[in-house]
Amino acid sequence: MRSRIGPAVILVLCIISIYFVLQLKIDNRQDRMLDQSGPEALDHKRFQEAFGNDDVVIIAISGKPLFDEDALDVMVQVMDLLEDNPYVEDVTGIPALYRENFGEEDPEALEEEMTSTPFYQGLFISANHDVAGLLVQSVVLDTPDAFKELSEHILTSLQPLRDYGFRVDAVGGVVFDTAINTITLGESMRMFPIAAVASLLVLIALLRSFKATAVILICGCVTELLTLGALVALGRTMTIVTSALPLILWVLTLANCIHLVNHYQRHLAETSSIETAIRETLSALRFSCSLAAITTAFGFLSLVVADIGLIRELGAFMALGMLISLGVNLVLCPYLLNVMKVPAPDGAGQGTSRVLLNFGDWVTRYPRLVVAFFAALIIWGAYSATQLRTEADATKFLPKDGELIRSYDFVAENLTGLHTLEIMFDTPGGWLNPEYWAAIDDIAADLETSDVVARVYTPYEFLKKTNQWDHDFDTAYYALPETREEAEKLIALLSEEDDNQLPHFVTEDGQRIRMSVLINTMEAQHFATVVDRGREHIARLDPPLSATVTGMATRMQAMQLSLIMTQIKSFSLAFVLVFVSILIGLRSVRLTLLTVIPNVMPLLSVFATMAVLDIPLNAGTVMVASISLGIAVDDTVHFIVGYHRHRVRGQRKDEAIRSTLSKVGPSLIATTITACIGFFTLSQSAFPPISNFGLLAGVAIVVALLADILLVPAIFALRNEPA
Repeated sequence: MRSRIGPAVILVLCIISIYFVLQLKIDNRQDRMLDQSGPEALDHKRFQEAFGNDDVVIIAISGKPLFDEDALDVMVQVMDLLEDNPYVEDVTGIPALYRENFGEEDPEALEEEMTSTPFYQGLFISANHDVAGLLVQSVVLDTPDAFKELSEHILTSLQPLRDYGFRVDAVGGVVFDTAINTITLGESMRMFPIAAVASLLVLIALLRSFKATAVILICGCVTELLTLGALVALGRTMTIVTSALPLILWVLTLANCIHLVNHYQRHLAETSSIETAIRETLSALRFSCSLAAITTAFGFLSLVVADIGLIRELGAFMALGMLISLGVNLVLCPYLLNVMKVPAPDGAGQGTSRVLLNFGDWVTRYPRLVVAFFAALIIWGAYSATQLRTEADATKFLPKDGELIRSYDFVAENLTGLHTLEIMFDTPGGWLNPEYWAAIDDIAADLETSDVVARVYTPYEFLKKTNQWDHDFDTAYYALPETREEAEKLIALLSEEDDNQLPHFVTEDGQRIRMSVLINTMEAQHFATVVDRGREHIARLDPPLSATVTGMATRMQAMQLSLIMTQIKSFSLAFVLVFVSILIGLRSVRLTLLTVIPNVMPLLSVFATMAVLDIPLNAGTVMVASISLGIAVDDTVHFIVGYHRHRVRGQRKDEAIRSTLSKVGPSLIATTITACIGFFTLSQSAFPPISNFGLLAGVAIVVALLADILLVPAIFALRNEPA
């Protein structure tokens, strides 16, 4: 017990971990949520190789006349600033046309050009001509630093527009990802300390010992440090999903440590010998703490079958963190209890124990009433699970009253679509073959009839516009030419323009083209309807023409719709792993089966809460099921092991129930209150993924406690075994 080797090793690992933790970064790029090896990923990679990045930044300019000469000069100035960055590939919009085609002269002619044909409307200018759109196309970005640098460059470059008096709204993946990074860091830095301090204050009140609280605090901090150090050392970054890791790990580390400290305090009050109390505590709880940590780790490890990479990452590191927590609690906690001479407060936990003894009397008298109550909750929770909905709109992660969400709403309502469904056509023999024109044009025309489609762009739109230019801007010629030869001449004219956007829609050899469908919603049902219509058209194409649906927004939509299957797979694996490990640990099929129902209760309570409050299933909430099981099984293991110990010592069934409640119950209540304070504090976050997770995890823990002190004793009371 006095060996200092274990604590010394932990100290060395902490020093090493500090070096790595100081290098921790946040990376919330949307593509990190996606599978990078499946057929959808390969299709998107082919698309990006052919046409570049499909994630553009849309800048809406409004609030003052758009075609005043001074206003146009400011727009050109801003465009020049935007282009002065290595990550910016192209900038298009009204100022580009004014500079390249009109020589920054004749605003009246520019206004006539922009408003007379449908080519520009729904992207570069609104239908009522009072909002201008500026598109910033970037190269494919592959690091969080690149996202941050480009976002800062764009927002800084837009300042002259604001100084002039324009309202400026910027939306798009680069801006969104950077905002999510900022919010994730800000809310984590704001909410985690509050939750941690609140839980510590509760601990002090429950344990009535600053030294005991300090031991638990040190063990929690060491576990956090070692786990985050391992995360960085293995090349990982903090994300919108793994930002939940510190608090979850904090709560679960405290839980096991509370059991150890509480047991130590109780026996110290009886023996007055610190060493004897520590020995007895380790002898009594080493097995239950180990089994609880291992089963919880398996609960988290089940997330590795998730379709979302970041959820797999969270599961793996939470499982690692639980094993680290076990080692720290069994090695460092006893050492600190001895070194710090932690006392046993007078009457520690006695009031709670007396209440729980009375509680045990009631449960053993009315077990059927308790079981009937929980059976009703099970039915309600099971029904609620069928009512869950998925949420595919990542903008729902933004604070509802934030500036960025207002910009997204403004752009969607007044200018254009926020997301693109990309259709990549293979056109053997070249896209200028007239046999392809009608089929592709018909698809575009049909998709554009959807209420959620703001605009559809194909290279044939450029061909129509060039035909109009070649006929002195006569709007009657905004149409496709009659022959391939005429089309080739028009493309030759277009290729001479400095601001030629055609390469973004046609490959250099002309064998592949792109159709961009601008959609102003990520509502799952509406987006899926457009995708399905596109695929139906593709299925009817006559060879050799063929096409593939792709794009970042499409992949994100598919990922979100797979969340139900992710929920089923991860929870099924968690269920098997957790209860197999309990079976191995308890070596009793009957005892293992008794743990199933009470540990399903927290999960069903989460489903019921989500249904009542209309909380959707998304990347932030899909992991709550497996985590609920991992959290709930912790206290159940401690109760069952304690009950079994009392039965082995010869106590009758009702006596063992009361004894277990009085001995283990105070620790269960302490861990629950501490965890609830932490999680429910998170529910006040302005960041929906954090607030929803905190609320659901808090509900799961409360229900887990009720199941452990009500349902488990009731099941034992009804169990057919010798009294």
